[in-house]
Amino acid sequence: MLLKRGDVNPHQAGAECGATPLSLAAASGHEGVVKMLLEREDIDPDQVDTEDSEFGRTPLSRAAANGHEGVVMMLLQREDVNPDQAGTECGETPLSLAAANGHEGVVKMLLEREGVNPDRADTQSGRTPLSWAVGRGHGGVVKMLLEQEDVNPNQRITKDGQTTLAWAAESGREGVVRMLLKRHDVNPNLADTRYGRTALSRASGNGRDRVVKMLLERGEVNPNTPDAWYGRTPLAFATWNGHEGVVKILLEREDVNPRVPNSPTGQVLEAGPDWLVLVDVDDWTRLTWEVWSGLDWYQTSLHKRSHECQNGTQANTR
Repeated sequence: MLLKRGDVNPHQAGAECGATPLSLAAASGHEGVVKMLLEREDIDPDQVDTEDSEFGRTPLSRAAANGHEGVVMMLLQREDVNPDQAGTECGETPLSLAAANGHEGVVKMLLEREGVNPDRADTQSGRTPLSWAVGRGHGGVVKMLLEQEDVNPNQRITKDGQTTLAWAAESGREGVVRMLLKRHDVNPNLADTRYGRTALSRASGNGRDRVVKMLLERGEVNPNTPDAWYGRTPLAFATWNGHEGVVKILLEREDVNPRVPNSPTGQVLEAGPDWLVLVDVDDWTRLTWEVWSGLDWYQTSLHKRSHECQNGTQANTR
């Protein structure tokens, strides 16, 4: 009824959110309303919300962000809709919004549409659809994106330069890690740009036993890569945080160096299958390490100390 009146402006944006009637209907998934509006010749289906809007999104972006597949399909059928239009505020595309929220059906439709760049980064955060999906653990979306040859699986997704693999490894997202490792072009040794920590370092430091095993199955993974700040290896991080399971997994590798620097003051950690000691440097003793660390499993695995570690000499623990 309202659309039949000559004094009704179908483009009128709301004063508070700057969204047009089409944009609001798309965001709410009201397919019938969207259909009626799109039948109007004077409707711009690609109109961006006004300057007063918080995000500056198009109707397609709003529908994609909320997973309204029916509305997305109607809009994608229009030749005058740009399927890769970025928001004016944060610069996120419809694909990026759908990927971030785990809307697999919408992601599939957008990937099938010509003109959609599956690897386009947001202008504000620099994150791509893949990085959003990995960061939020949307495995189905990650799988679809990794099937695209023009998607870079080694993207850095944080301000510290952490890669998608490192992020997933640290978070313990085993399914995502497995999918990423299946890509032959994934570099598992790529360290972040600030701390110099690899995916193995992140997983070891957080006690992600199964992820550590998956990473070590990749022959090119270096188990001794130190971080850029203190020179701590994955073994040092696992030990420092008391992750006994990861320590055992790493020590089963013949190429893991058990003698590694592990703290800002340069203490050296020496480890074996059933012993773990701090040696020399600041005249620390094993007892000091046990008390200072506060980790029960150290005490049970090391038993009572018999004498101090001095001058880099391993104390008798047996």
